[in-house]
Amino acid sequence: MGGAAVLQKVAGWRVVVAPEAIVVAIAFSASVHAFFGIWPARRAASLAPIESLRYE
Repeated sequence: MGGAAVLQKVAGWRVVVAPEAIVVAIAFSASVHAFFGIWPARRAASLAPIESLRYE
């Protein structure tokens, strides 16, 4: 939204950001975070340190 506001002031364009687009962007970002961040971290935390070092 900040970029849209700057573009509106600098270029003089009328820019409208739909609230649905913001909600979809936040939901997508949260799902990517959950899949690529939390899930592997939980798996790694459940391993014994010596086992994870032996695996590599």
